[in-house]
Amino acid sequence: MSDVARAVCEWLNKSGYPLEMAVAASLRHAGFGVVQSEYFQDLGSGKWRETDVIAYEEARGKACRAVFALVAECKGGKDKPWILFTSEDAYPPGLSVARRATTSAGESILNVLGLRSEVTSSPLFAVPPRPGHGLTLAFRDSEKSDHTHEALDSVCKAAIGFVRRLAAVEHETIIPFGWPAIVIDAPLVEAFLDGSGDLQVHQINEGLLIWKNPVVTRHTIVPIYTRNRFLELAPTLRTGALKFLELVAAENDRHPRTVQPKDAG
Repeated sequence: MSDVARAVCEWLNKSGYPLEMAVAASLRHAGFGVVQSEYFQDLGSGKWRETDVIAYEEARGKACRAVFALVAECKGGKDKPWILFTSEDAYPPGLSVARRATTSAGESILNVLGLRSEVTSSPLFAVPPRPGHGLTLAFRDSEKSDHTHEALDSVCKAAIGFVRRLAAVEHETIIPFGWPAIVIDAPLVEAFLDGSGDLQVHQINEGLLIWKNPVVTRHTIVPIYTRNRFLELAPTLRTGALKFLELVAAENDRHPRTVQPKDAG
């Protein structure tokens, strides 16, 4: 390896690029269709922005094509742990299903699927005993912006952008679902007060944030994974996505929420 190549390699290892490549490779190996460095239109500014990894899966029914996209934001920075503030506040399983980025047709279907235990208990929708309500970066410079909020804002806007783009496709009936997720190459810890009011901090490998997203009028649900945990779970996520899409297509066939384009087949 030349001196230039070695220097570039060292620089890359300090960035988030190797994480992005590992996440994409794990999703591709699991069977997803994968696109890296995809662009989406920012819901607020209208500008085109880049996201890290999008993994696609789909199922076709008689009345629609159901499409699932896992939109992953990848963040390095091994020296600064991410802190997830959690509580025992129960989050209704049905809302965990219903509050996803999709179209009105998708929302109608999710409201039905949210009544089924096989859906609410699946890896895509299950809510942990201690969901998160806040997120921040440990040891950060107080004068600098919080990268956790930037990551949340970016990945959630990307998921919405994906849904809006597919919903606008002509001559095809598509029901899209955007699934934001954050993967970090850094420690993840949860922090909470126990029954005695004492602060507890524990290292974890995944968590679920119920985020009060300022872009939309309801909560946005964002799973957060450490690198190794995500690589381990990629096949499970695809299996869950396939089962979910099959249920979506079957439910829409049973009671169509969509109108077939006039010139479709």
